[in-house]
Amino acid sequence: MTSEKKHRFGGKYLLAVVVICIIVIGVVLWQAVPLLVKPQKNTSQGNLPPISLTLIALNGTRLVLNETDVGRLPSFESEGGLENSAGSLEDNGNYTGVQLSTLLALVGGINSSCALNVTASDGYNMVFTYDQVQGWNFTTYNPVTGEEVPCTQPFTLVLAYYENGANLTSDIGPLRLVILGPQDLLTDGHLWVYKVVTLQIISSVLPWTLVLDGPNPYNMTQDYFEAGLNWHNATWTDNEGNVWFGMPL
Repeated sequence: MTSEKKHRFGGKYLLAVVVICIIVIGVVLWQAVPLLVKPQKNTSQGNLPPISLTLIALNGTRLVLNETDVGRLPSFESEGGLENSAGSLEDNGNYTGVQLSTLLALVGGINSSCALNVTASDGYNMVFTYDQVQGWNFTTYNPVTGEEVPCTQPFTLVLAYYENGANLTSDIGPLRLVILGPQDLLTDGHLWVYKVVTLQIISSVLPWTLVLDGPNPYNMTQDYFEAGLNWHNATWTDNEGNVWFGMPL
């Protein structure tokens, strides 16, 4: 074999070795990539206390969620706060939880002919209209002065399990209905239901206002009346055995 042929043969051999090495290195790197890529963070909430949340559809279908179920649902986080009946501003914080729309979708969702009945473990009860579930028709307050101001953007109703990154305390949790909005406005405290255990979709009724006329006239909205029923209520049985429930005059 001439020196020229030997040179060509050696060059081809070297090229083949280089190609093989490249292939081997490529295969090794391809196998190693999954080990080198940082895995995505599991966004599910895994440190929630025991939870039992019952969702009831309009047709009566029930779904019970525990802390694992709730923790796996998409979370929502935003700022919010309330104004209590005495006019004090409180509970301003950053809340994390599940949007009501996400929860209600699990039992078929809510439509404009429906309302939402929210019940707490202590029996406290509040009914939200369809528009309120969609984030509208709330009385809103300035977060600094507490004065009533208009709202131009919808709120987001959330069943919260964290406040400022920590589990809710036992006196208000493990789940609390909170009303969060992009304008940082406050809403009425009686709507922020503690210790929520049931969300029930019901047939809606037309909203109403009770007009109290006297030296100090007052217009009591439906949600204020229903909130008052939780603390000031009475029953009366008529001559036909019908039991009436309401608020003493």
